[in-house]
Amino acid sequence: FRYAPGEKKLETNRRKIRFKGNKPIYEFNISKAASGIWGSKYNYTKLHGSISQKLRIPNFGIVSYNAYGGKIYGDSLPFMLLELHPGNEVFIYNKNGFNLMNRFEYYSDTYAGFQMEHNIEKKLINLIPVLRKTKMRQFWNVKGVWGNMNNSNRIFNRTEFGPYQLRSLRSHTYLEFGTGFDNIFKFFRVDFVWRSAPPYPANYKATRIQPVQNFGVFGSLRIQF
Repeated sequence: FRYAPGEKKLETNRRKIRFKGNKPIYEFNISKAASGIWGSKYNYTKLHGSISQKLRIPNFGIVSYNAYGGKIYGDSLPFMLLELHPGNEVFIYNKNGFNLMNRFEYYSDTYAGFQMEHNIEKKLINLIPVLRKTKMRQFWNVKGVWGNMNNSNRIFNRTEFGPYQLRSLRSHTYLEFGTGFDNIFKFFRVDFVWRSAPPYPANYKATRIQPVQNFGVFGSLRIQF
């Protein structure tokens, strides 16, 4: 289910292009699997909902946000069927992921999260004379996710064991804060990101496979006018 007032669509034979308006977009998904049907071995129900919006605030720039949450009902489910919070292990900024979170680091069966970015454009840059004539824009953002997992799923997936040490958030919140500049030469964007992660288990040791990184610099490329 998707409710997007003011949104316009352009449909072709191969794809659908959406032109979002400035009103909130509501989305809700539900999926169900039953064992014994089409070879399925698991019973579960997934619920996921979100609200997102991008709007301009007069004299304060552009704000975009996305708030979401979900619940997976089922016991002893493999981690592929749970909510794997999106991480990033390259130095290209991922707008929809957590850039200092390792891939497959955290997963949950109950979760709620948000993403928010405020592009303040040239409000602060104009205070520096040498940068006034540039086209750069400044922004700041924050992302977070809270999650938990029931005991049967935690035991089945041997949470916090093995070389990759898959973990549950255990009712903690993972946060990332960032700032940076975009529209550099009309193409480039640079992000400076800090992370605040839940406490690690007492026996946890960072490895080459799964390092711990609390600060990072990321780049990306996009065309802006």
